[in-house]
Amino acid sequence: MLYNPQDREDKRKINFVIAQNFSNLPIEAEIPPHLQAFVSRARLVDMLDFDRVDFKKRISLSPAKKETVASKWKMVKIEEIGRLVSGKRPKGGIGNFSKGTLSLGGEHIQKGEVDLRKKKFVPVAFAEKLGDARVKKGDILMCKDGALSGKVAFVRESVEAVVNEHIFILRIQNKITNSYIFHFLASQEGQRSLTKIITGAAQGGINSTNLKRLKIPLPPLSIQKKIISECRDTEQEVVEAQAAIGATKEKIEREISGVEGKKVKLSSIAVTNPSKREIVDNPMDTVVSFIDMASVSRDGFVQKTANKRLKELKKGSYTYFKENDIIIAKIAPCMENGKCALVSNLTNGLGMGSSEFHVVRALQEVDSKFLFYFLNRENIRSEAQKKMTGASGHRRVPISFYENLKIPLPPLDVQKATIARVEKLEKAIEEAQQVIDESKPKKEAILKKYLLVH
Repeated sequence: MLYNPQDREDKRKINFVIAQNFSNLPIEAEIPPHLQAFVSRARLVDMLDFDRVDFKKRISLSPAKKETVASKWKMVKIEEIGRLVSGKRPKGGIGNFSKGTLSLGGEHIQKGEVDLRKKKFVPVAFAEKLGDARVKKGDILMCKDGALSGKVAFVRESVEAVVNEHIFILRIQNKITNSYIFHFLASQEGQRSLTKIITGAAQGGINSTNLKRLKIPLPPLSIQKKIISECRDTEQEVVEAQAAIGATKEKIEREISGVEGKKVKLSSIAVTNPSKREIVDNPMDTVVSFIDMASVSRDGFVQKTANKRLKELKKGSYTYFKENDIIIAKIAPCMENGKCALVSNLTNGLGMGSSEFHVVRALQEVDSKFLFYFLNRENIRSEAQKKMTGASGHRRVPISFYENLKIPLPPLDVQKATIARVEKLEKAIEEAQQVIDESKPKKEAILKKYLLVH
């Protein structure tokens, strides 16, 4: 990677790229793709800091980057309208603290919001010493490094919290401007600008110098207000859609939990983890659907499949299933996250997938969709979690938990009537979800209408 002692002109090595800068030869336009994670070019002027009165002749390995947006309005640097603050954690980390002041990191920035479902803490006395790193209503939080670099969240309500060393607080005094700046930075154009100032090898990050110098469009307050108002209308539609989804899911739960019938063990009405011996006579070039864990949605469906031949999967410890089987994640945290699906439209009616799936196959007296609705519920997952075995990080639900579940078994016509009612409710969820899915493009259109040159 660095040097070829047999050929100093080897263009595949880093030394060749460096040597070009000390020769009179034309510099190659492109750094080879396999070296781009380790080598980049920058102007010397961007590697020196001219902002200090006491100029230091130090060369920074994180050169300043200047990015601009094609806007009809004045472009201003972040440092001209706000200031950056960052925090830290106690020496030794925060794993041992179960109470205190909330400590926010990259994992708490989710889809533009501050997600406090997984709380982490620092001691109150430690937080009090962090001063400006204490979070305030109206702050913009930004991930500064790693895979989440540039992701932002808006602090809509007061919260007693501080940020750790992986987060910038962008604090702007004007309450209108700070809301507008958040909407811009969260937009495609804003995220594109932030991505371009990420520096460093591998995943890299955003340094304060580059972020302060980032230029963004700053329209008059009257335009900012229009942008905020229209974006808030879109956000309100999302809030109402989310509430509708929550209420409809509760209706589905009532439908399923209200089913009456003789209770029987699941093992008496379904086969669990069917054997691969069922397909031992199938030709090895038979094409089947392959489903990995990532392809199963938290909302009860398979997002994508890949066609593979049986011979490609023969040596793996993959799970076998077929059309209309139910697959359920057995390992934490996938099971708790709701990875459960009724598989359909499989290539040749057959499928293989992650070894971390349990499979449930309904027998004649129970409709597979009715059984799926019964199993794909939060209260079932809560009970399954209590029965998990294994070491931390590798805890799994034993198949015996599902085999011993007591299922109400009404006649098939009642099952089908229940399915019809639930499918109607699911349709309402799909419509509400469409409102949520369309909200981001609507916001993009709002920003484009007011900001960008057409």
